[in-house]
Amino acid sequence: MTPSLPRLVAVTVRRVWLPALFVPPLVAGVLAWLVVRELVMPDYATNEWLGVAIPAVTVLVAFLRAWTSGAPFFLWLTGLAANFLTREIHFEGTSTTVYIGLGVLLLVAWRWYGRLEPYLASRLVTTLLTCTFLTYTMAITLDQGWWKFIPYEPIFDTPVEESLEVLGHLFLLAVCFVPTRTDRFTEERNAAAQPRA
Repeated sequence: MTPSLPRLVAVTVRRVWLPALFVPPLVAGVLAWLVVRELVMPDYATNEWLGVAIPAVTVLVAFLRAWTSGAPFFLWLTGLAANFLTREIHFEGTSTTVYIGLGVLLLVAWRWYGRLEPYLASRLVTTLLTCTFLTYTMAITLDQGWWKFIPYEPIFDTPVEESLEVLGHLFLLAVCFVPTRTDRFTEERNAAAQPRA
């Protein structure tokens, strides 16, 4: 059964481990301070490479989890990772299509909630996905110049934005490794461990 959108948002907010939401702004703040003080300068080429490599690995791992577990959640996660990967490869027109793809994937998650709920009900999965979206939102708004009111923003905007994208990719990759009781492999292993009568 598909819950109403307001109810789904309310349930999701209650599932998120709120202290984790401080991680992306804290990382951004500390990194910005280190860049302004010239203590650290993240390498742009490395961040660009990681920005493609991590989502590509996420697509592969999520697809393998979908194949081995039979869980629709990992098929959905494969689509989400592929959506972010296309943006990182910088195809012509991907800036717009990534938002359309994200909207479609969120609509699918809402309509398929009954199928995805075994994973979306996990506090860890919900927290990691929320941190992913928060981190990407921070990176995109930094890239679009929403934070120009912060002193020294021109100095740290590109290194922090690229590093936040990498952090967001890592949050999404971490979702691939969250175990749940609904995996076919886990169910088979648990069934094999049961004593026989």
